[in-house]
Amino acid sequence: MKYIFTVIVILSFLTSAKAKRYVDIQVTIASPTNNFAYVQGGNVPISLIIKNVGQDTLSINDSIAVRFIDNAGQAMTLKNGNSYTDHMGFKAKTLFTGDTMHIDTLITTTTLPIQNFLNGKICIDAYPCIDSINLWNTNMDTAVNNNAACININMIPTSVTSVNIEEQVVDIYPNPVTDRLNIKTNPPTAKISILNIYGAHMGQPTEVKSGQWSFDTGLLTPGLYFVQLVNDGKTRLLKFSKE
Repeated sequence: MKYIFTVIVILSFLTSAKAKRYVDIQVTIASPTNNFAYVQGGNVPISLIIKNVGQDTLSINDSIAVRFIDNAGQAMTLKNGNSYTDHMGFKAKTLFTGDTMHIDTLITTTTLPIQNFLNGKICIDAYPCIDSINLWNTNMDTAVNNNAACININMIPTSVTSVNIEEQVVDIYPNPVTDRLNIKTNPPTAKISILNIYGAHMGQPTEVKSGQWSFDTGLLTPGLYFVQLVNDGKTRLLKFSKE
C-alpha cells in the first residue's frame, strides 16, 4: 500500500542575498506499510519515491530527512549503523520539475513503546541543508520543521492519484488567506475538509451552492493547511496558508 502527499521545502543558500527557493516535493511511501508492527530492535525497511512537482530545482547540494512520529506526536528514535537519531538524512540529487529519485534503506528501531503503524502517523520532514546532512537548519532564513506534513492513516484515504479526481478543476482563493477561504470545484466534490499539517480535522467548509464552498479561517493560527477533497473514496490534498 502506498501513501502520497506533498510537503513544502524552503531552502536557502550561502549567498550574500540569501536567495530562497520554494520546492514542492511529492513523497510516495512504498514501505513501511500500514500494518507493519514495530518492535524494539526491529528492522524497518524504508522505500520512498521523491518527485519534484514544483517549479524550482531540488539541488544536488540539498538533503532530505525522514522522521516517524508516534501517536503522542513524539519522534521515534532510530538507529542507523552505530548512530542514534530521530531522523534519517539522505543526500538529494538534482531534480528538475517532474524528476524523481528513489530512497531505499533499512533502519533499526530502538525505543518502546512503538505503536503499530496502523494506529500511528507517517511524517516526512524535509529539512533544509547545505552540502552536508549534518548542517541541519544552518544559515537558513526560514526553518521548515513546523511545515512537516503528517498523514494519519486512519483519517485520510491513501489513494490520491486517481485520474478522476485529478481531472477535477479546483480553485481555492485567496491564498494566502486572512479570514475566509473560498473553494470551487468542477465537477462538485462529495466531501471537503480542512486539515492541519498533522492531518487533524480543523473544520468543514459550508456549501454555498453546488460546487462552491466557504470556510471561516478566523480560528486558525497562521501556518500551512490542506483542503482535503474526497470523491468516490479517492482523496486529493491542496495546500493553502493562513496569515
